Amino acid sequence: GGGGGGDVEVTPRIGYSGRFSLTGADHPGMVHRLTTLLSRHNLSIDRMSTTQEEAPFGGATLFGVAGTANAYEPLADGFDPTKIGMELEELGEEMNCDVKLVE
Repeated sequence: GGGGGGDVEVTPRIGYSGRFSLTGADHPGMVHRLTTLLSRHNLSIDRMSTTQEEAPFGGATLFGVAGTANAYEPLADGFDPTKIGMELEELGEEMNCDVKLVE
């Protein structure tokens, strides 16, 4: 017999997937500002990792973030990866970091 009504998992369809990265001298708030910008554009972080290493000169710590961000269908009106990339570059300039988003 059986035939009970089990849970049906609905996997959302990915409408956009991009890889993001940030590299620069470590200072508080870097990850927060990056993830806030991604979230504002309805991008969900699928995976993310961070690295820290001593800079070759000057004794600063270099901080790196890399990961994958997805936007699910239906994509929001006006969703524009190029515009998001430009905003990330501006953020990088403000924080003196290298920030990228690539498909």
